[in-house]
Amino acid sequence: GYQEAEETYNSMSRDEYSRNILGFNNGKKSYVIVEGKDAREIKHTTIHENIHQMSDNDVYLGENDIITRRGISIEGKDTQVNEGITEFYAKRAMKDEYQEDNVAYSPNVRRTEQLKRIVGKCNLYKAYFEKQPGIIINEFEQNFGPSGKEIWEKYRKFCDLAVESNDEYVRTVANQEADKILQKLETLKIVNANKNIH
Repeated sequence: GYQEAEETYNSMSRDEYSRNILGFNNGKKSYVIVEGKDAREIKHTTIHENIHQMSDNDVYLGENDIITRRGISIEGKDTQVNEGITEFYAKRAMKDEYQEDNVAYSPNVRRTEQLKRIVGKCNLYKAYFEKQPGIIINEFEQNFGPSGKEIWEKYRKFCDLAVESNDEYVRTVANQEADKILQKLETLKIVNANKNIH
């Protein structure tokens, strides 16, 4: 319980991103850092971490570590896309009480709102909560064609860099590139839908 959580928390790196962590989920349990936090922050973090737990699709032992598949994150990939979707659902759950505690999530939450428009509310839910992350990847493949999977990989890497890089310039460029990819996906979806009508 507590000792395991403390060891996990203490083992995290102390880079700019990790210093802002208010809670975490290890694939089995959710932990919330309460020291120095107000009740609303604690509630927000608890909701966010429990949404991770609700989306936890698989936990299994890899060669050197526990590998968790949760939401759309498989084997630790798609980390910030997954965080954005998790925070999107936390924001919906909190409604008027929601305040942005971790500003690093905000670009990926905004992109999740755009992704919801592209894939649809039900498909986003299925991708995240029902072990179907391929729904989102398929959207890239259907609209970008043969390069769709490669573009998805670039998109998720840009989303990760936009939050996790210690270099402000890299974060800025990564945010711009992720936005461009999602905007192009949305445009292609409209164009492709119009082709099918005519």
